[in-house]
Amino acid sequence: MRARLRIAAAVALPVLLALGVAAAAAGSGTISGQVTSHTAGAPPIGATDVVLHAFAKESGDEIGTGVASRTDASGRFAFTGVDTGTDRGYVVTASHAGVTYSSELVIFQDGTTTATADVAVYETTDAADWIWLRQQHLIVTPDVAARTLHVVEIAIVENGGDRTFVGKDAGSGVETVRLPLPAQAYDVDVSAPLAHGSAMRPGEIVYSGALVPGETQLSLGYALPYGGSAYTLGKVLPLDTDAIDVLVEDVGLSARSAQLSDPTTVAAGGKKYVRLSGRGIAAGTLVSIALAPPEAALSPAAIARAAVPAAGALALVGVAGYLVVPRLRRRRGGRPRATRGARRPRTDPEGTDGEDEIVPEGEA
Repeated sequence: MRARLRIAAAVALPVLLALGVAAAAAGSGTISGQVTSHTAGAPPIGATDVVLHAFAKESGDEIGTGVASRTDASGRFAFTGVDTGTDRGYVVTASHAGVTYSSELVIFQDGTTTATADVAVYETTDAADWIWLRQQHLIVTPDVAARTLHVVEIAIVENGGDRTFVGKDAGSGVETVRLPLPAQAYDVDVSAPLAHGSAMRPGEIVYSGALVPGETQLSLGYALPYGGSAYTLGKVLPLDTDAIDVLVEDVGLSARSAQLSDPTTVAAGGKKYVRLSGRGIAAGTLVSIALAPPEAALSPAAIARAAVPAAGALALVGVAGYLVVPRLRRRRGGRPRATRGARRPRTDPEGTDGEDEIVPEGEA
């Protein structure tokens, strides 16, 4: 059974719980809500099983085992006798058509004893017509002394439909998103949800988790050997991509790409980065980022040649490992720009055409 909680408890929960006020005395609280289908034309959900999960503020770990209950015929439920201490938070989950959905995180505010935790569920589909990349981010940290490039990738996958995408069985298992890895990548590390629903294959990470309507953030990190001279980092975009943003920590290397904008310098977290960006790029495009020390700065002709490397340079390898991907902060800036395919129209009430921006933690 595929499962997708809307929180990454080990990372996000302590931050979310910090929004609560001073701890209140534990009491007898009630968490109620309703399970409803958000797929147009779908029949009512009816009676279904729900589970209440408690998470600790300090560690983000689940407390005990979930408390099971069942809704009434209209999908309504209520959990009573709930501890209202602000040292914990709660999530209600419900399964529908083989996919597990969750409510938003519930925190009892000081002095309150009731809270609402509605659960939205969806019908499923194996058609990828509504799936694309809203944003693809690469954060590159060169370590010249260690002759290594450290790369963090954040792929924000958008499901613009009103059905959960569950993928198809390609013969070796169900696939929803393939994330290609560049040549010579090692120490490959993933964060949730990839850590719980992906498989390593030669040259790629294959995600098999369900993609519910809205955004799913897939984060991974890896290292690349770097000899200190000119180097071309290649990234194959697995889906049609609304926007790509590349940040290279400024340690004296130049960074250019034939597929992206001219470089600019930005500051984040007390450091400087060279930024390259692009919009409206088709699936399967190889984006090449040419890195070079000052004395080996590439000419425009060399940059163009770097965009079409030799066949051997396109070989992709993958090595499994484990590392905690650095925490990143996402800021919403409006709707994605529509590109191609039968996508659900999106409405921006402010009339802006912004984009998400990923910046390293610590930016003022």
